[in-house]
Amino acid sequence: MTTVVVTSTYISVDSRRYESLNFEAYCDGNKVGIRNIHNKDLRIIEKQDYSNILLNGVVELSANAFVVTFNALITYYRLGEILDSNEKLDTIIANSNYPNHPFSRRVTADVETQIFPNVVPGYMTIKAHGDNTGNVYIGAEGLGAGSGELAPGESVAFELDNLGLLYALNASAGDDIDVFGAYHA
Repeated sequence: MTTVVVTSTYISVDSRRYESLNFEAYCDGNKVGIRNIHNKDLRIIEKQDYSNILLNGVVELSANAFVVTFNALITYYRLGEILDSNEKLDTIIANSNYPNHPFSRRVTADVETQIFPNVVPGYMTIKAHGDNTGNVYIGAEGLGAGSGELAPGESVAFELDNLGLLYALNASAGDDIDVFGAYHA
């Protein structure tokens, strides 16, 4: 199992740390990889089987989901205030093998809240904040305490024909989830 971690300042692959966010994930069928965005010949990994990659603690549902989630995380951190305005990326690097409409958002779901308000197919990874004081419930509209639970720090990935079907509800007021993903036009 290859372990990939994306943070606000670096990525790591197994025990090797790269002090940069100048990377993108790509796929070709089930083969996935990570490469430098400025020199696409500089590859960090290239795997035939995406399911052997753990990304920020989650094995993604498909090769496309791995690519979308990795690139959405990189985009999210590069758009953050920690970087200079001239270093910011506004979009994911174009790649015809995955959706090119990225999104990332924070959701505080003290009442049942639709996670993504559009009826579009795409990919989504939901992560409960590690400092949450209770579980977050994820599921279809009308969910309750018996629905899919995310404990603090846990995440889950979805690939859906309609991203608008997912809702969230916090067990404790003020808890948050981060949502990363991309959708088809």
